[in-house]
Amino acid sequence: MTDAVWILARSTGTAALVALVLAKVGLADLVIPFLVPYGRFAVGLGTISLQLVAIVLLSTWLRAKLTYGGWLAIHRLSYVAFVAAFAHGLLAGTDLAQPVIGALAWVSAAVLAIVAFRRVTAARGRQSAARSRTVAIP
Repeated sequence: MTDAVWILARSTGTAALVALVLAKVGLADLVIPFLVPYGRFAVGLGTISLQLVAIVLLSTWLRAKLTYGGWLAIHRLSYVAFVAAFAHGLLAGTDLAQPVIGALAWVSAAVLAIVAFRRVTAARGRQSAARSRTVAIP
């Protein structure tokens, strides 16, 4: 993992913890999605996103004990976590109405969509190339 990615991952986890403290979220709200009486769906998405980020961070610390495939599968949950967090931000609050925060959120979403698209198409290209190889028959 590059230094920039590691710093981003650590910063994201720290930002999530700060947001939780500022939002005065209860322990039950962190564990059981869709429990709160206000903004149930939006807050539930935030809970699911936080849980997925926690799983991804935990897998980073346990990397040496996981197979590469297991680690990669867990890390792909980051995409789901981002979508849930983005939807949470759109539905739960007014922060995205602020121009700077809104712009950062939408640019982040666009970059993530481009990266995800490129990874999916690259993987399909590798699979297609592997299938098209022929074996010489003696």
